[in-house]
Amino acid sequence: MILVDKEMKFVRTHLDKVIFLFFAVAVVSSIFSEDRIASLLGQYGRFSDGLVGLASLMLFYVLLVKHAAGDTQENPQKIPVSRLLNVFTCSIAIVVAVWYARQGLNLGGGGQDGLAVFLAAFLPFYISRISWRSVLRFSGLWSLAFLFASFTVLLVIDFPNAWIIFILGLLLLLFVRIWQRVRVRERVSVKRVFPILVFAFIAFVSLFKPVEFLLPFPDILKEPVLSQDISWGIAIDNAKESVKNALLGSGPGTFGISFSEHKPASLNETATWRARFDRAGNHVAETLSTFGLLGLFMWIALAGLFFAVSSISILYLVTRKEKVSPAYEETNTAFLVLVFSLFISQFFYYQNTLLAFSFWFVLALGVVAFEQGMKELSISLRKYLEIALAFRLLLLALVFLLGFSYFFGARIYLADIKYMQALRQAANPASVSSQIGLMSKAIELNPWQGEYRLYLSRLFFGSAREALLLPVEQQDKAAISLDVQKAIAYARGDVV
Repeated sequence: MILVDKEMKFVRTHLDKVIFLFFAVAVVSSIFSEDRIASLLGQYGRFSDGLVGLASLMLFYVLLVKHAAGDTQENPQKIPVSRLLNVFTCSIAIVVAVWYARQGLNLGGGGQDGLAVFLAAFLPFYISRISWRSVLRFSGLWSLAFLFASFTVLLVIDFPNAWIIFILGLLLLLFVRIWQRVRVRERVSVKRVFPILVFAFIAFVSLFKPVEFLLPFPDILKEPVLSQDISWGIAIDNAKESVKNALLGSGPGTFGISFSEHKPASLNETATWRARFDRAGNHVAETLSTFGLLGLFMWIALAGLFFAVSSISILYLVTRKEKVSPAYEETNTAFLVLVFSLFISQFFYYQNTLLAFSFWFVLALGVVAFEQGMKELSISLRKYLEIALAFRLLLLALVFLLGFSYFFGARIYLADIKYMQALRQAANPASVSSQIGLMSKAIELNPWQGEYRLYLSRLFFGSAREALLLPVEQQDKAAISLDVQKAIAYARGDVV
């Protein structure tokens, strides 16, 4: 746009102001964060909850809104929403196929609750788009096979919160379809609501378990997730700590700090008493803890504004058949259900990379599909030379920033390699000195990572402890004292 077209084009929507305000709250919260590095890059081992990750998702949203279109006849140069949805669905099918392959090979794996939550949010959307008239065609058979294969994954993982999300999505779909028929005084088609009722019934049975479904799959490991009541308790206690925490939170990516400060004593009586949770049991409680009341309000306002615009469009405008086609009705009903399910899932589960990406992805496609309040703004760089110069300087700065980020990212990556090499070495006195050397190199490459300092502190304490186990005549008091001093210094973060 800057170098070739010499024209800047932006697409404005109803959500722009709320998104900007939410990101502004995130920036201010990061500035006053209890751990600015974690707020910028994300909590170590998670990374998607930092300011960089949030900015990336928002930029991805802006690109989708600009380059995607629901009606490609009027916008032939843009990408059809249907094509993006097909790619998205095919990628989910690959994930489901890989899941079956792992179960067949009995590879197992870690907790799979996140996959269940995602499928629970996605399947009501997919059910709403299946054409039950074409079930005997190849496309219809493929759709049914994918639907039942994905639903079987839900049955095998059997995560209660996923069933709640699935049921709520189906109930919204059922309500919208009945409402639309009532508004135009038409009969409710049994074929349109019967599949919804069948899946909802199975979900209710799976949730309350009056009977058990016996499936030929190995047992699924359950992921240790912080309970909902403890998550909300920590978030509320953190908000009560200060006015800053109440309004802005402790900063993005810092829930682990709030957990360490406010975890209840009752947690010590559970099997996870040694675990240090870096995320809450649900994203809404984590947002309250890390972004404060302002961030939580903006996040709910963002979803609420989308639901308000889309609900008015679906429940009222689409009933005017002379103005709106049935395809518009079906597509937008599906988007409303999908965005609703992904948003509701945040009340029952934390937001991992998959769920965060999916939410912003479908939010952008939903905005494009509804085409409500979208306006294109163009700025000619040929006409305004000062603006053209400013944008070229901005582009040059972004190029330098990109180059610096690759250099910075390479150092972080190399530091993590040293960290993993140190972790993999056997925990014995002979390897401690080698581990200390590797961790010292890791901190030299990335001096901002607190996890490295804590681990190196434990290594120095371990070295001092092993030295104290030697006979007194073999102990080097000066070396032991130095190891203890270094351990304390690294734990406090005094050593750079």
